[in-house]
Amino acid sequence: MLLVAIGWMYVVLMMAIAEAMHPNGTLLGAVMTVVLYGALPLSVVLYIMGSPGRRAARRVQSQTQAQAQVAAVLLAAGAGARMGHRPKGLLQINGQTLVQRQLHALQQAGVRHVVVVLGHHAQAMQTALANPPAGLHLRQVTHAQPNVGQEASLQLGLQALPEAATGVMLMLVDQPLIEASDLRDLLHVFTHRGEHTMVVPRVRQASGGHQPGNPVVIDAALARQWRDQTNPVTGRQWRAQHPEQVYWWDTDNPHYTIDLDTPEDLEQLHAHSGHRVQWPSSAP
Repeated sequence: MLLVAIGWMYVVLMMAIAEAMHPNGTLLGAVMTVVLYGALPLSVVLYIMGSPGRRAARRVQSQTQAQAQVAAVLLAAGAGARMGHRPKGLLQINGQTLVQRQLHALQQAGVRHVVVVLGHHAQAMQTALANPPAGLHLRQVTHAQPNVGQEASLQLGLQALPEAATGVMLMLVDQPLIEASDLRDLLHVFTHRGEHTMVVPRVRQASGGHQPGNPVVIDAALARQWRDQTNPVTGRQWRAQHPEQVYWWDTDNPHYTIDLDTPEDLEQLHAHSGHRVQWPSSAP
């Protein structure tokens, strides 16, 4: 576009110089040539040529604003029973705990409000949450009875969210490969979900089947419904009861389906991806 403008104005300036130097020409005629044949039409052409870029910028701005209004609930209340009753959120990958890794991914994806639900190992987890990423509004809530089920922890997290949230991302603390780009992709799908209430990544398997993954994103209306229920249901139960409201996003990204429940999962992750996840020496 810049080359077009330079070329155009070069031709117009040559015309203006010729007008000014012609025996019958005038300086006023040269100025009018620059204005009528150069500045005015060039500004119109540049405006038209720049329209796609402006539309793209508006789309990016709109998407960024929509993502900023999506809050997150990070579930980290589990006992880690199959991990020797240790907090999975304190597992480290490349020297960073999983809970810190999740918070940084959320912050880099544009999410600003995050509620972390603690339960078992709350004190140890609070230490890891002492320095959240800059610009992230972090709130910690502790479930007094974390053994009653994940749906109760989720409800507690939803109750602590800001009312202004247009959607809620529901995350698990034990997904070691989730990155900011994964979350941005999911948020992009959420902003283009149409009338659906929930977006769920569905990862294609080598066998040809599909496996539901996490995180999932729900709209504000569903978040309020779950928040206020007397007997909350699990996400799987809700999907079975309301299949028409679920947007299944098919993807090949395995990050959404990899989590850590047992010591064997740590070894399998290292064998398949090369990532070494291990306990810090000070972990409970």
